Amino acid sequence: MNATVNKRAAAQRRTASMVRPVRGEVWFVRGRVDNTRGTELWPNRDAVIVSPTARNLSGGFVVIAFLRSDVPASPMHVVTSHGTVMTEQLHTVDKSQLMNRKGRLDDHDLRRVEDAIASTIGLDLED
Repeated sequence: MNATVNKRAAAQRRTASMVRPVRGEVWFVRGRVDNTRGTELWPNRDAVIVSPTARNLSGGFVVIAFLRSDVPASPMHVVTSHGTVMTEQLHTVDKSQLMNRKGRLDDHDLRRVEDAIASTIGLDLED
């Protein structure tokens, strides 16, 4: 049993090290749906990579914001051509959960997402 678990973990680390996500890219993220509570969004949906590219390339995890298609724009929801980015739904996921790259936000949309994240978590970027 332990050897099987170790082999599986090693395979996940190899897979994660081959994934090279860039800030602003949209990826399909998989995961365990039974791990959510209340109004949390969780995997098996698209998400935008919001962590810095240098961090993404050197580490085993990324920070993402999930996308939905059935919510209106608001200060925390940024409507893009890929769906609505839910900036209040930031998650840290292992890179092995990134299944396939679906596209990339344009620079304007990425800036809007960054501004919405700052507002959502209470950062005052005007100073």
